[in-house]
Amino acid sequence: MNCQEITNNIADIRTEFAEFGRVFDAGKAAEALLSQKKIDGKVEWLLDEVDLNQINKRDRIAHKLGLSYLGIFHEDRAWGRFKGGKECVLVTVDGEIISKLSQNYMVTEASDFRDGFAWIEVSMLGDETWYLVDTEGNVVPDLSHQNLEVGKEGIHLVTDWSKDDNALRYSLIKQNGEKISVDGVEDFCHATPFQDGYAWVQEEHTSQFKLVDFAGKVIAIKDLQRATSFSEGKSIAKNIAMNWVIVFTDGRSVETGLTHGQVIGSFHDGITKVSSLSTRSHRYYQLDDRTEKLVPICDDHFEKGNDFSDGLALVSKYYEADKLILSRYCYINTEGEEPFERTVIGGKDFSEGAAAIQDSFHQVSTDGESDGWIYIDKRGKNLFAGDGDDGTKHFFRAEPFESGVALVQDQPNTETYYIDKKGRRVLY
Repeated sequence: MNCQEITNNIADIRTEFAEFGRVFDAGKAAEALLSQKKIDGKVEWLLDEVDLNQINKRDRIAHKLGLSYLGIFHEDRAWGRFKGGKECVLVTVDGEIISKLSQNYMVTEASDFRDGFAWIEVSMLGDETWYLVDTEGNVVPDLSHQNLEVGKEGIHLVTDWSKDDNALRYSLIKQNGEKISVDGVEDFCHATPFQDGYAWVQEEHTSQFKLVDFAGKVIAIKDLQRATSFSEGKSIAKNIAMNWVIVFTDGRSVETGLTHGQVIGSFHDGITKVSSLSTRSHRYYQLDDRTEKLVPICDDHFEKGNDFSDGLALVSKYYEADKLILSRYCYINTEGEEPFERTVIGGKDFSEGAAAIQDSFHQVSTDGESDGWIYIDKRGKNLFAGDGDDGTKHFFRAEPFESGVALVQDQPNTETYYIDKKGRRVLY
């Protein structure tokens, strides 16, 4: 392979580096092209200059500004970070940093721009406050909140300490900061974020909760003590008799048959995890559509268990050996079966067809930190070839895939970076 045979596409450049185990900085990659030359009888891979116009726009902007991270542009604005920095900077689609914001505020978190506004978290002397800014970096006056949970559906949950009530007050706000009114009330003693298009609010410490949708429709439901965010069209709630019920988006509720000695979680992939406080074990249930009763997916009880994600759940399963009851980690599917046999000593949730695990080749070091995470697919097969003892690429840190990329780190105290589904290093 020679220089002419390699395209000037940045993804191809990264592919070649990945194949030969080379680690490189994303900024350098934006001005480099692989070439092959013989030096002292050995093949060496060198970097040649290429025109930056051949690299995609986000790569060019990040390289120009010296950023190690640049998010997706929304309304011609994106948030970026410098290498090793925690501060967010506001970047225009033309590749300029809006200095007004950077000079006056230490921005540690930020939402995407929507309808001309974004929410930013500003750190001042250890205290964090959320402010609303426009696309020019101007802070909207007299509008701030102590805590803000960014909503994926464009409506955010905020909490502020009320000096009058000496208690936390909850509000649901639109992107422009306008509070959502529910039957004329804007501040509540409890609320959940919008999920699946619905949210719960509780005006006072009573047994009445109100179910709210985007259109402003309100359903009042009595005799509830607590309620959780909706997931897959269902909310887990506890009534005043301390029994668990499932509430649907139309306000209907059904008894689960579970009592205060058990804890039921949200639905994921149509399955909920039920934990027993007395035995400290877990079982998985699905809701029968015909009877609306919870039915276990299998007979097994598990020592530990994660929520289902991407059709699989990581569990710690009991087994007997030499008359002893032991446990081991494995993944189960929605039928309660193990889809593959694999020695797993630790793992993370599946997402987008992949999961990061630790197996017998990749142990946990004495200080409790991982010294080897690898990615597997849903067949239990290793995903990325590398220089590990088992021929697999391994990482000190490996996060789940989201939108086609995963955040990884090779060694302690080194930079983090993103990889794609082929294990190639990418700018994201």
